[in-house]
Amino acid sequence: MLEPYRGADWDLDFSMTAHASKRRDGLYGKPWGIVFAILCAVLFAVLAFARGPDREAHTAILTTLRAVDLNHASLQRDVLKARAGLIRNYDPLVDSVVYLHDDLTKLRSLLSQADVDDNGDLRALLRSLAYSVDRDEALVEEFKTENALLQNSLGIFSQVLGSLHRSPYQETQRAVMASDDLGNMMMRFSIQPNEALAQQIRFELDGLLQSNAAVVPELGTLVTHGRMILVTLPPVDDKVLAIQASDTSSRAQDLQRKYLEAYDVVSSRSTLSRMFLGSVSVTLCGYIALLVYRLRLQTERLKRRLDFESMLNEIKSCFNSHPLQDCRPAVEESLDAIALFFGADNHELVLLNPETGEREEVYDSAGTRIPLADALVAEFLRETRREHPASAEAGQRFFFRNLQRRDDLAFTRDATSAGVGIGLEISAQCSGVLILEFAESRKKANADEIVLMKGATEMVMRSIDDRRRRLDRRTLERRLEHAERLQAVGTLAGGIAHEFNNILAAILGYGEMALQILRRPSLTKHYVQEMVSTGERATQIIDQILALSRKSERTSKPFSIVEAVSDIVPLLKISLPDTFDLTVNLSEKPSVILGSPIEIQQILMNLCKNAAEASGGTGKAEIEVVPIDIRSRRTLSHGELPTGNYILMSVADNGGGIPESVLPHIFEPFFTTKSRSGGTGLGLAAVHGNIVGLAGKINVESRIGEGTRFELYFPVSRQAPIPLRQFFNEQSVPLGEGQLVVILEGEAALLPMYEEKLAALGYEPVGFSDLDAILSWLKTSGRRPDLIMLDVESLESNVTTSDLDRLFGGIPYLLVADQFTGGHIGEHRLRRAGILKKPVSSKSMASAIYKKINTAA
Repeated sequence: MLEPYRGADWDLDFSMTAHASKRRDGLYGKPWGIVFAILCAVLFAVLAFARGPDREAHTAILTTLRAVDLNHASLQRDVLKARAGLIRNYDPLVDSVVYLHDDLTKLRSLLSQADVDDNGDLRALLRSLAYSVDRDEALVEEFKTENALLQNSLGIFSQVLGSLHRSPYQETQRAVMASDDLGNMMMRFSIQPNEALAQQIRFELDGLLQSNAAVVPELGTLVTHGRMILVTLPPVDDKVLAIQASDTSSRAQDLQRKYLEAYDVVSSRSTLSRMFLGSVSVTLCGYIALLVYRLRLQTERLKRRLDFESMLNEIKSCFNSHPLQDCRPAVEESLDAIALFFGADNHELVLLNPETGEREEVYDSAGTRIPLADALVAEFLRETRREHPASAEAGQRFFFRNLQRRDDLAFTRDATSAGVGIGLEISAQCSGVLILEFAESRKKANADEIVLMKGATEMVMRSIDDRRRRLDRRTLERRLEHAERLQAVGTLAGGIAHEFNNILAAILGYGEMALQILRRPSLTKHYVQEMVSTGERATQIIDQILALSRKSERTSKPFSIVEAVSDIVPLLKISLPDTFDLTVNLSEKPSVILGSPIEIQQILMNLCKNAAEASGGTGKAEIEVVPIDIRSRRTLSHGELPTGNYILMSVADNGGGIPESVLPHIFEPFFTTKSRSGGTGLGLAAVHGNIVGLAGKINVESRIGEGTRFELYFPVSRQAPIPLRQFFNEQSVPLGEGQLVVILEGEAALLPMYEEKLAALGYEPVGFSDLDAILSWLKTSGRRPDLIMLDVESLESNVTTSDLDRLFGGIPYLLVADQFTGGHIGEHRLRRAGILKKPVSSKSMASAIYKKINTAA
């Protein structure tokens, strides 16, 4: 069982959603954007790896600083060895000093290139280190000189002392033996010199010089070098101590410590920078992945859009391949294409009337109705009418519902779809709801898919609306052509009727006067009576022609159409053959319209006579009058029926029916299929004129062999109806009392007839053929007429009612004209001045003159 999803509603604008899709495509779908993102990611990755101090330079600096320590330690070691006499060559000392200077040079170069913040401390420490190395170099140079003398004296002293012990001279041996401890003391002094020992050594040396062996040359050499040792050994030891106490190593360590601190600062900052650049690179990689994903989505979306465009073209071809009048096959094929595109198993399209909400057409798959369709249609109408009032612009209403099954799991209900309902109103004449049902629940449609569903629905509905408009336009063109033809024929008929009016006026006038003379029954009176009757029938034909041309005088008052029909029914039954069955169904509800009941009765008389003739006088007809409420615009066989309240008067028969080819022409003047039997083609034309005069609409349904039904729709009037007796109030002919009536008639044959009629009615007539003659007679005769009768066609074209008021100076006048045509004077002024319509009968002339004279008095 399907039910609508009660989550968030969709209300999407197609153009705005398409614009957003294009904007997303612009952001994520450009290939150059992906290439640019890849380049940026690589660049930031390279910067991340390259960012930071040079590790090779850092290693070189630390290695050089350690070399300074090692070279300085080597220098101190070699100094001690040289002091101990273990080395005779001072090249190692020189090499160590040279290595120290080389290390300083290398440090200067490396530190100048090192990527560390140097605020001057490193340079100061480096200068201090260089100063210490220079000082060590000076000490080494002094040490080398003094140590060379010392080692030379020590060597000679030991050598001479040894030779003295081996001397053959007794005196020499006794002297050496006397100072036997001299060698030991000198050895102790060289190891740990002190002043007391030095004094003792000097004493022994002096004793050797004072001995008998003093004459031995070697003894003098021994004393000399012994004293040299006593002099040079303390300074040499001081130099050794100074070199051993040198702060070169400590200063190198200070420099190393300071450098490491600076390097730590730079390394920390570099680490942060590298982390930032690395994170940017990783972010860009993620963005690239997003771009690739978006590109894939866009590719799928474009492929989907391409398939969608193909489906729209298929819908267009469906509508183009079927006739304009047959819309159902095109709609069904289009719906099948939509269902196939969206994977729907069932579908249903309900077309609605936007004004009333009534269903107009339903299209479903294989006659299978979707149970939820009625609820969705009701919800669509409720939602659109609440959110978009009736005054809102049409074409802006969109409705979407996601359908779900009740047996779906609760935690998947918000993400699944078992069908969709799309409601759309595209114009003031077309709206509908499309329901697509899926066999199995699937992922809920996203915004792009909803746009495609809306576009497909809109395409079908616009195609339907376009077909309706084209059909309406074709129908209107056909009706316009028909109306123009009616107008042309009516204009021609009006002109002919005018000429016949003048002739009938003379025939009827002289005939009526002849009947007044022939009071006794005679064959002559019978002939005159037939002549007058024939003239009256001709007058009816003229009235039909004038009704056709819409030039007749109309009375528009509220009356009950039920009362008018009831009044004419007895006359209808008398006029129709006894073998023809006439039934009448009249509503008891108020049925008031504006117009004249005479027109309704003329319509019924013509339609019922036609019905009797169509059935050969042995059929049946039914007259029905009912109020009806039209809630939606309807297309009739002969026009459009707007919404509103109407009185429907229908006349249905069981005659032979009207052929389809004849039906569009039945209301054309002089069109008849009964010309051999005396048909004039004016009956239905007069009916059409009367219906149009009553603001009614016509719908004709006919089937060959079954009969014809005329449906006439008249707008309801809310006014109180006027009793019929006021429309048919027949009074006796009023006669004059010798009042003076002046007549203007340009035709010589009609002027005497008018004079005789006026005389017979009790008036004193004075006839003239032009207006100037009347004006001259008024000036010269000295008489003031009670009324002036003027034939409108006898007046000049530039004469107006204002001119007549001014020329006659208040004398009342009555205008004679053809059914309010008015000519150059105009219908409105004719009505205001008073009119006697042609052809003029004695009764109508008597009533008009009596009314005009008494009104003026």
